[in-house]
Amino acid sequence: MQKELEYLGRVIGLGQSVMDLQQEAKFANLRELIESAEYQNEKLLIFTEHRDTLEYLRRRFEALGYTGQISSIHGGMDVGEREEQRIFFMSPEFRRLQGISDADRPSARVLLATDAAGEGINLQFAWIMVNFDIPWNPARLEQRMGRLHRFGQKHPEVRIFNLVAENTREGEVLATLLAKLDEARKDLYNDKVFDVVGQLLQDFSLRDLLRDALLESSPLTAKRRIESNFATQKLRLAVEEQRKSASSFGDVAKRLGQLNSEVEVEQFNRLLPAYVQNFMEKSAPRLGIRIEGDLSEAARFSIAGAEGKWLYRLADAFPKGLPDYLSVQRTPVLPDPDHQRSIFLRPGEVVFDTVCEETIGRFQTDVMRGAVFCDPATEKAYYIAVYTCQIGERTSLREKTFRTLSDRRLIGIRWDETEEPTECPFNALLSLLAAPRSLIWKAGNLLLNPEEQVRKADRFAQALADSLFLQQARSLIKAETVARIDDLARGYDFIASDLAKDRGDLARRVREGDEVAMPALDDVRNRQRQLEEEKTQSLLYEERRADRMEIINLERIAVALVVPDPSPAVREAYDRNIEEMAVRIARNFEVDRYKARVYDVSSPHLARGYDLESHRANGEKVVIEVKGRAGRGAVQLTENEWPTAANVRDRYWLYVVVDCATSPTLYRVQDPAFKLAVKTRQSFTINLGDIIQEAERD
Repeated sequence: MQKELEYLGRVIGLGQSVMDLQQEAKFANLRELIESAEYQNEKLLIFTEHRDTLEYLRRRFEALGYTGQISSIHGGMDVGEREEQRIFFMSPEFRRLQGISDADRPSARVLLATDAAGEGINLQFAWIMVNFDIPWNPARLEQRMGRLHRFGQKHPEVRIFNLVAENTREGEVLATLLAKLDEARKDLYNDKVFDVVGQLLQDFSLRDLLRDALLESSPLTAKRRIESNFATQKLRLAVEEQRKSASSFGDVAKRLGQLNSEVEVEQFNRLLPAYVQNFMEKSAPRLGIRIEGDLSEAARFSIAGAEGKWLYRLADAFPKGLPDYLSVQRTPVLPDPDHQRSIFLRPGEVVFDTVCEETIGRFQTDVMRGAVFCDPATEKAYYIAVYTCQIGERTSLREKTFRTLSDRRLIGIRWDETEEPTECPFNALLSLLAAPRSLIWKAGNLLLNPEEQVRKADRFAQALADSLFLQQARSLIKAETVARIDDLARGYDFIASDLAKDRGDLARRVREGDEVAMPALDDVRNRQRQLEEEKTQSLLYEERRADRMEIINLERIAVALVVPDPSPAVREAYDRNIEEMAVRIARNFEVDRYKARVYDVSSPHLARGYDLESHRANGEKVVIEVKGRAGRGAVQLTENEWPTAANVRDRYWLYVVVDCATSPTLYRVQDPAFKLAVKTRQSFTINLGDIIQEAERD
């Protein structure tokens, strides 16, 4: 016994001397990573096995000047404390998207976490994870990765760094395990190998493997067992079995058809760039912004006189000066990419969001007063009101109220003097033109008591939000509840199993007369009681979560009176707006799908017989005739367009965008002169049904 105590004393002394030197290799590598040029401005999620290690890392980082930049989540925290730390780790941009108040307060750069954060906590606003300790059960690797690699992750890849000590028995075993998993992932082209690790670990313990590796003359036996249990073919079969199970059961299978339909709609419509471009082009002249060029490629961006001085408040976001170019595409082609910078305009991007805020600030009062539009497609006047509806969850935790925004929608309401309000497309006003004062008389009785007219719409919007949108949100939460409860229960069970093992070890030491172990045993017992209470509360909260969803805010943001005007000039302008929207959507599709340079050749004096020339990145050149329709109807090709299509054949595309006034949808037909000639008998008028039938299935 005395020799053992002396040996342990020497080991403890050696460990203390290493800590005193502050030269631990793993931390040195971690510091090198966090301070590297590639990651120095990124958020990092760092997982440890034990809370003591977490506190050690916190002290080390604070000593390096990271005080106030470290958040942490561990098993000793309740749900409210964990949520506070998660919000602290969020970027201000993501807080705003979630509807969190005081979004611009300081944000942590590093989140230190034990496996208490491995389940049920969403961190998709970060994309870099470090496993400072490799978990005993590699199945937890997948749970850890799931915090970042989930729906809503915007970065094209999530990077995982595993810190393993080289030239040690433990390091060799862990390196073998990680290498086998990575090998299988590459061979199978599938990250799902991590999902099935737990199934393959039922017959042996990684802890036992590491113990055997330490006691053997060499760790070869442990390494061979890992290579056998994690052979690529075995993982392939496990992944395939899980895929079949997921395809047959669960909420995913129930919603797969709906989700596929939603993906197809997104692939067809490509609406966001067109709407962003339309907004920027119309708002820029009114805000002192000069845009030279085409935003669908890259347009030069500058401040136009005193009217645009408000843009200088972007200085904090761009310490090196404002960007040279703006684009609605992620990777535009710049004249001099080494010395010029481009901003990808989209919701959540600072320039676009700031322009939106400035536009609202300047013109919201005018919008709330109302406006008058003319509609050449209607025979009687009507009102349109637009509302923003925020659906969220109101939760009280430890006397603090958290309001989590889960969905935000726009609602359009339309009514005339003879009909009750009905829902309509919220973007119906985009294709209409302002009406002159001389036409307001056409509104008739709608001009009487306009305040009551609007109050009627407000009541209908509230009823619609409660009966339709709120119920949809609750149904979606209920569909996810079973899976979320299962995830939470497994997470708590993992923590409970660790505590049970610790309690068993400490109880054995107490029985052997170790007085030091008694306080630690009491602490573990308390933590077990707290964990069970927390588990009960969390599962109960999840069961009732759907009922906590409510309309957080319903606000009318615009109201307009629309009067009929069938005059030829208005019809021509209306059709021109529709055609411009269709061309934008067609152009953005080409740039997004084919990384193309697209040229507008629609000028009448060119008489090309098509609207766009697209020079695709693969060297292919195609020509495109674009047709836009406010609703749905036949399409006409001119006497110039049809012969051109017949001559160019495979390189001629007909792009038809329907429902431009509400929800634009793109249909693309290659070689229309051949595919549609038989159906139309050489007529220049083509039925929409024939176009849809021959359109590409993107």
